[in-house]
Amino acid sequence: SASSRRGPRRLAHPPGEVRIMFARAADCTWKRLTYFATAVVIVTIFLSASSTESSPSLLAKAGLVKRGQQNLKREADHPDSSLVKEKKDQVVLVTGGLGFIGSHVVEEMLGRGYKVAILDDESNGHNHNPKAKEVKGDITVVSDLKQLDKVGVDYVVHLAAAISVAESMKVPEKYERINIDGSRKVLEWALKRRVKNVVAASSAAVYGNPPKDKLPLKESEPYAGLSPYAKSKWDMEGIMKEYWEKHKLPSTALRFFNVYGPRQDPNNPYSGVISLFMQQGADSKDVMVLGDGEQTRDFVYVKDVAHAIATALFRKSPKGHGAFNVCTGRTITVNELADVVIKLWGSATTSKVAHGAARAGDIKHSACLPEMAEKELGFKAKVKVEDGLAKTLEWFREKSSGAGSAAKGGRTDGEKPSDEGKTKMAG
Repeated sequence: SASSRRGPRRLAHPPGEVRIMFARAADCTWKRLTYFATAVVIVTIFLSASSTESSPSLLAKAGLVKRGQQNLKREADHPDSSLVKEKKDQVVLVTGGLGFIGSHVVEEMLGRGYKVAILDDESNGHNHNPKAKEVKGDITVVSDLKQLDKVGVDYVVHLAAAISVAESMKVPEKYERINIDGSRKVLEWALKRRVKNVVAASSAAVYGNPPKDKLPLKESEPYAGLSPYAKSKWDMEGIMKEYWEKHKLPSTALRFFNVYGPRQDPNNPYSGVISLFMQQGADSKDVMVLGDGEQTRDFVYVKDVAHAIATALFRKSPKGHGAFNVCTGRTITVNELADVVIKLWGSATTSKVAHGAARAGDIKHSACLPEMAEKELGFKAKVKVEDGLAKTLEWFREKSSGAGSAAKGGRTDGEKPSDEGKTKMAG
């Protein structure tokens, strides 16, 4: 019947609408193909780059640009300590570079291939090195420091200081002016010149005269200094910390214990006991021990000290500001030291040990833990005291025979002093 016959099937959409839908579908498919092709190209580029670089993953690669931009920004704001590299065309400034320790630091830096500039007022040190650029100047005079602007300094080793405990008791204002105000001027100059790192000489004097149950000394011990000299070094450390916290100037304070070695002038009233004993032996005079001689000391050889400074200066990731002991971790009594010196001179001396009155304010026992410097800086003293004393004796013999003249004012290579490489300034 008519009712049971089915009519022709009708399209769900008119023909025109179907054509439009096919066109849209084709367009969508084309876009998908374009996106896919683009993604393939990007992945290929990343994989190609990854095959020639050390990037561990695509995620790390994707973040590389952002991290690089952050590093560049940090370097623009201030050279970040984690970016420090040993570049052999860079300049190290050594304040007090003509002094006992300073002259060895100059040699250490030159030996590593760095250029060296020295700022020294020549009040004590006269150990000239023709390979370094010398500028005669005072760290407390801003105009003297500004003369270094054209040198292009990258690192600063700050050793210039007033160093006598006894003198500081008489003229404390001198120690405030040089060791505190002068150090602040050096740091301010270093900040403006955007140097990469600063290492400065502090002192074990900040620990004072500790009781035996506090030994060996750790860096965490509170300040217990007994003299304006000790206070000036403690305040210098505080200024260094301030410049890190406020201005992000990386710095390290090294607390030297009893430093000894060649070029320590026995004629200087502020010299250490070893140089005095050596000179007394050379002159066949009594080796004079003050007090009972049972005082203990940690003697660290000057070449080890220079190495500690370099290690701190060029470490690749210093943590802002820190203070570290520079010592051996081994002690010797002053009596034992006197005996060793006389034995080293042997038949060349007729010296004997003699005892004099104890000096007021002398520290009885001094000993330190070197572990923090070993862990954080990677520094460990290598020279044993008997070996260091033998090397010091050799220098004294050369000096006595006229082969060297460093202690009296001369070049550290033993040649005739000259003005080569020296820039004098109006002071």
